Amino acid sequence: MESENLNYIRLDISSTLYFASCYGERTDMAPRWFVRIMLENDDEDADPDDVHNNATKIGHMEFLMVDEAMNRNIFDSLDAHDGHAMLHAEAILALEDDEDAPVEMAFGPYLVVETVQLDQAYRGHGLGTYLTGMAIKMIAPGCDIVTVYPFPLDAKRDENGDAVQPATDQAIAAIGRSWERLSFKPYRHGVYVLDRRYVGFEEALRKLRKGL
Repeated sequence: MESENLNYIRLDISSTLYFASCYGERTDMAPRWFVRIMLENDDEDADPDDVHNNATKIGHMEFLMVDEAMNRNIFDSLDAHDGHAMLHAEAILALEDDEDAPVEMAFGPYLVVETVQLDQAYRGHGLGTYLTGMAIKMIAPGCDIVTVYPFPLDAKRDENGDAVQPATDQAIAAIGRSWERLSFKPYRHGVYVLDRRYVGFEEALRKLRKGL
């Protein structure tokens, strides 16, 4: 993808909070954030106010946010979700007492990168990694610790959505390296962690943008 085309990309962000899982002002289920990656039409005759019809979706992201001030229990609030959310919870809780952890534990809130998927035509140049970094800045300016579990979403799955064809070690390693370009560091059980308090995150974003 040519760098000038980045000007035609926008991120549409929304979030969901289920009050059925709330007790007062706290919730038992981590709120989920949705990001749609949109490529806008560069037609000069297009109506600039028609934001829905003048853009094509080329990918999406999903995040979970946990915070001791909002969630009654971090582990349970993530465990209530499907997928690898429990691994993220274990990693976040382990940071507090782990002197060998690659980052220092913060007080929260914490952000979990749950899903990042970009259409095939836009992969391979670091665009998805860069846009994820920008989404992190937009969604969670107060989240110092961010976690991700690198796993290929294109793996063959059954009717329940569970992977039935394990991803190869090479594929997982390649995805992990893309997250390392954004200053994520491998931690435990396949989970990578990012401490946004380090200047490396902003530097990584600038390098990724130059490489697009």
